[in-house]
Amino acid sequence: FVHVASAMGIIAGLGIEGMALKQLRTAGSSDEVKGALDDFRAGERVAGPAMGLTLLAGLYLAGAYWGWRQSWVDVALASIVLLAVIGGTMSGRTLGRLRGSATVAAVKDGIATLRMSFMLRTAILAGIVFLMTNKTTLWPSVLAIAIALALALVADFAIARRQTGLVASRGTMR
Repeated sequence: FVHVASAMGIIAGLGIEGMALKQLRTAGSSDEVKGALDDFRAGERVAGPAMGLTLLAGLYLAGAYWGWRQSWVDVALASIVLLAVIGGTMSGRTLGRLRGSATVAAVKDGIATLRMSFMLRTAILAGIVFLMTNKTTLWPSVLAIAIALALALVADFAIARRQTGLVASRGTMR
């Protein structure tokens, strides 16, 4: 129960982050940028503890029920490490820079990095859910995460192209 309920908390945190990302992308003033950055912090407050609980419950389940003999568990744990690295390096650094200079101009430089981080982390989580439900062997597990990441990159590229087209046609990123 704890594992699934806390995983739902991670998804809720990502939902808050997705809304904050949209808010940030459409911000037209420093006050709107600051409001969006506050919402990012709210997402972090939800997803952070939920990730901790999910990981603890998952480690317990892996030890108690799977005996650490399942390849999908190893790939899922490595994927969580990758998720943390992406979140810390891409989102963490960018949000830190934006919080230091909460201007609309600064947002234009950071929005693409934040969007890609969001897409990659969401894809990793979806890939982990696939691993948990299918309990695949090593190479299919690695392939599942690789496909999830590739799909995230393709989706991010498509969104970036669409938004770039909107910028050219409207003169804004709305």
